[in-house]
Amino acid sequence: ERSYEAFNTYCPEYDMMVGTRYSDGNVTPGFKQCEELKRVLTLLPEGVQKVRLRSDSAGYQAELMKYCASGEDERFGVIDFGISCNVGKEFKDAARRVPESEWRPLRRKGELTYTQEWAEVAYAPESLNKSKKDPEIRFFATREVFHRNARCNKDTKQSELFPEEVINELESMSEGIKSLHLTTMSGKIYKVFGIASNITDKPGDEIILWHHGRSGKSEQAHDILKNDFGGSHVPSHLFGVNAAWWNIAVLSMNVNNILKRFFLPEGFASCRMKALRNNFYTLVGKVAHHARQTVLKVCSQDNGAKLLIYALSRLDRLLPCVV
Repeated sequence: ERSYEAFNTYCPEYDMMVGTRYSDGNVTPGFKQCEELKRVLTLLPEGVQKVRLRSDSAGYQAELMKYCASGEDERFGVIDFGISCNVGKEFKDAARRVPESEWRPLRRKGELTYTQEWAEVAYAPESLNKSKKDPEIRFFATREVFHRNARCNKDTKQSELFPEEVINELESMSEGIKSLHLTTMSGKIYKVFGIASNITDKPGDEIILWHHGRSGKSEQAHDILKNDFGGSHVPSHLFGVNAAWWNIAVLSMNVNNILKRFFLPEGFASCRMKALRNNFYTLVGKVAHHARQTVLKVCSQDNGAKLLIYALSRLDRLLPCVV
């Protein structure tokens, strides 16, 4: 079926979509990401002094990483990044060469929060190391034991196969298994993932956990944009109409987040649209015209009216010059 695709740049500190690009469905997510980053950087407020970038493997592009690491941006200089890297044969081989003693459990503040282990990998892809002037980029691998809960097929037990044959059998059964990058190490089968970063003054586990923080908030923001604001329900077969619809959805989400963060009580900052509709947006009132004035009459005992009064008082304090 015909589909469309949007590439969004989300800023968790402001809880806003900083930029969006609406494309046809056959355009890869990595299309001109470096150009998109440069455009988005010009949209940031003047008070922003430091920028860091987190991305999935669609952002694993030599042009983008070199631009961030070399400090070419006139305003922000070096942009620290953590980007999921492609896990191909060469990366798997590099991960296998890491001694068992160098694999360490992934922890957060001293507590074991993951079943994963991590290690820094000696990996130097040609696209990032064409000359001595290229910036230094570190690579980290994470691994987790893959638990085989089912047989490869009805007739063959996995215990009867060598690990590499088990992997081939599993990948032939499901396309999703390939995305786990199964790799054999020390007689076990692991799920392996990689991260590239130009951050040199922090330990690897801190960089990995910071990169992992991308998944939760950005995925939630996409879910809200598509389901709460109708971004996934395009109104037309025309690209331009659907692009306008999508940009209106992004704008609506940003305005709604501004309302929650600055004009409603603190507890509403994490509310979804369903809660806001029930408590605020569906407020019933009567519009009256008297003495050349337009007045909105609401019930003072209504919870929505209380929120409206609170929001107006906040508006008066934030914008005292508004008439």
